[in-house]
This record gives sequence, structure tokens and C-alpha cells, in this order.
Amino acid sequence: MSDLATPQAQRLRRPSWRDSRVLVGLVLLLVSTAVGGWLFAQADDTTTVYAASRPLVAGQPLTPADVTPVKVQVGSDVAPLLDGSTPPADSFILRPVGAGELIPRAIVGDASQVKTRILTVQVDTSSISLLSRGSIVDVYVNRPTGSAAAGGRPELAGPELLLQSVSVAEVPE
Repeated sequence: MSDLATPQAQRLRRPSWRDSRVLVGLVLLLVSTAVGGWLFAQADDTTTVYAASRPLVAGQPLTPADVTPVKVQVGSDVAPLLDGSTPPADSFILRPVGAGELIPRAIVGDASQVKTRILTVQVDTSSISLLSRGSIVDVYVNRPTGSAAAGGRPELAGPELLLQSVSVAEVPE
């Protein structure tokens, strides 16, 4: 026989929770999950601002029903937008805003800054179906000339532009 030592065969041991490789693996898994979650939380630089929930017209009071808080990613230049953390109070819209638009601070002011008036204009029933809140329209008038046409009706001078590029505040049902 040979003088060389013959090694004894080692039997496979049953895995155990006390094995250092399992513990190191669990620690690495937990640390990587925690660090990944922290990095994602730091990367979320969204800011809450207000967007118009429906078309807003110049001169109307701004109510919480008119705005919707939305999260946007605008970076560091969020100052020009209306902050979405507090609802607007005693504010008025100074220029028209479409539904879904972000509301800039510059177009929200108090009652003394409102330079527009809301007028009621009678509209033909066939034309009213073409109007919606926030639409921009021109208003024409057809003034009587003072003389009577056939049938006793006053004669009209023809259309004359009275108001240009005005927004529709309300449309009756």
C-alpha cells in the first residue's frame, strides 16, 4: 500500500441559519433595500401647485372648487406658480385660465386689482349652443338707425364691433 494519507470524505452538512454566509447575505439585502429606498425618496423633487379644475375667467373670485392641487416636477423655479399647500382665500382671477392649466401667482390678486367687468349679454338661442365657459368671443351690436323698415320694424345700421376678445363667464342651461 501507499504511504500517502487518504483524506476522509466530508459529508454535506445540512444548511443552518447560523451559517455566516446566510447572515451576511441577509444583511446585504436589507442594507441595499434601505439605501435604495432612501435614494428614491431623495430623488422625488415634486412640488404641489394649483391647476384650474375648470375654465376660469378674469374677474371671478377664486374658490377652492375652482382649483385642484397637482404634483409637478418644476425644479427650483416653483416661485411663479400658485402654491398648492394652502387653499386660495379672498382672491380673484386677473386673466383667463383654461381648464387644467397651472395657475401662476401673477394672475391671482385681490378685488382692487380686477380690471374687468362681468356683463350679461342676450344671445340668440341658435348661437348659444356654440358657446362654452372660457370661450373667447367678439361682441357685435346691431343698432337701429331711427327709421322704420317695411312692416313697422326699425331699420338696423349693420353689425358694429363693440367688444373684442372677451371671455365667456357663464352659459345658461
